[in-house]
Amino acid sequence: MSDDAMDSQYTGNHDDNPESQYNDGKGIRYHVSLKLLPPPLKKGEKRRKNQRIDNINRTIYVHEEESLADLLEAAIQAVGYGDKLLFKVVSKDLRASNFTLKWSISRTDFKNMQLTTTDHFDEMVGEATQKGTPAVKLDFVEFEEVANDGDSDDEPSTSKKRKLTEEEELMAETISQLKAAYNCSDKTCTSPVCYHGNPNGEHVRMTPILLNTWASAKLAGIEGVDLEHPPPDKMFQPVEGADDVDDIALLARRRNQANQASKSATPTITINNDFAGLAQLLRPDHAMAPLAPTQLAPMPRIPSPVKPVQMSFAAFCLAANLHPDVATKLEILEIAGPHLLEFIENSILDQYLSVGNRAALRYAESQWKKGLIG
Repeated sequence: MSDDAMDSQYTGNHDDNPESQYNDGKGIRYHVSLKLLPPPLKKGEKRRKNQRIDNINRTIYVHEEESLADLLEAAIQAVGYGDKLLFKVVSKDLRASNFTLKWSISRTDFKNMQLTTTDHFDEMVGEATQKGTPAVKLDFVEFEEVANDGDSDDEPSTSKKRKLTEEEELMAETISQLKAAYNCSDKTCTSPVCYHGNPNGEHVRMTPILLNTWASAKLAGIEGVDLEHPPPDKMFQPVEGADDVDDIALLARRRNQANQASKSATPTITINNDFAGLAQLLRPDHAMAPLAPTQLAPMPRIPSPVKPVQMSFAAFCLAANLHPDVATKLEILEIAGPHLLEFIENSILDQYLSVGNRAALRYAESQWKKGLIG
């Protein structure tokens, strides 16, 4: 029978839990599906397109009061990948190194929901237990971890690696021994390797710098330094107040304390209303003398514009001292007076007058409008 068809019943409940209210006391039914990576290629082999990879399917029952970590351990054990699918739950976050996880509940809108926090887990359990026979589908998808050296299984590296010196091999071996000795199994810790040999048993993250410092001191033969005793350096002592930044509750408390401190430090503004002497100023003997009325200078009189004098066209030509030909040649146009000149276009005047006489006529017209001719 293929893995696709296999369906076993695995119970991941702890003995100290009360009997479950669901599925005849067995708990929530989980259908676990694991999609595996394709097998590694051999040298010179190419991967086929649309290569079919069988999924591993199992059915387990887990008590509704179990934690997210308990559920994942039961599911991973059920599919037989307990030593391959690695995870930690730290500060409500699921940290999986080589798989993703989604959940679905049939006949609901909850399809392919991300499961990356304990809040997601609580939502999943809450929605599942609303049904008479709660059942959830868990989909694990394995993915390949990124190699530190950048090598790829599909394209094997052809470059030759440099052979380590004896000193480098000793350093690497010592660092491996330190990592193995101080592998942190605390699920609430965010570091895989921690030194906690200080008096308070507090965790100190073993960063690459600390590992190299410790290994170098041991290989140098510094007195008192071995796999159990680090160099006498402050780096290996816990920093006071350096708590795990993933502790959300701690960060919330710190922010609340900071807000309270800022409120208490707010300066108090005091307004002093000192009305002393105001009554003295309001007494009759301090009344201000009335101001003398301001004498306004008379507005200058603006003379009214001079209106042009009404006259005949012949009288206008005579008063403007125009050439006699102007009045004679324009007599045919029967112009009653200078007030009609603005309605006669120059093209008409040019049929009877020279350019000079027409210009003189227009100038005289402008002077007449100003009241200067009459």
